[in-house]
Amino acid sequence: MRSIPTTSSQNEGDSANEKPAAGKTDYTYYNIDLKNDKELTLKDVLGDDYAAICNKSIVSQIEKRMAADANASFFGYGDSTDETDSLGKFETVDANTSFYLNAEGKVVISFPEYSIAPGYMGIQEFVIG
Repeated sequence: MRSIPTTSSQNEGDSANEKPAAGKTDYTYYNIDLKNDKELTLKDVLGDDYAAICNKSIVSQIEKRMAADANASFFGYGDSTDETDSLGKFETVDANTSFYLNAEGKVVISFPEYSIAPGYMGIQEFVIG
């Protein structure tokens, strides 16, 4: 099995003459079972209960990160009273959730910047297992 990452960067600005206000980097992973010549899914690697396994681990890791670092922030978690803060709150993984296999063969779920946390938190990765 092999995970192959690709990178794309996007700078956001108001016009071609302005410097971008913020940049954004996204990764796309292709997980290939070379022996069977097919793309791997989370279900292939973790089984039928992949969503429950991942969800439990991700929520636990979010809570631990926030407890360990006062500057850590995830949409919809912590002391926020702003209802709009929960719009990007992590709810569940699905068949389209981005992941790769690390050097130890463990699943790593990867969320792009701004998807479950403010941009300053960067790309968020969660090792499952």
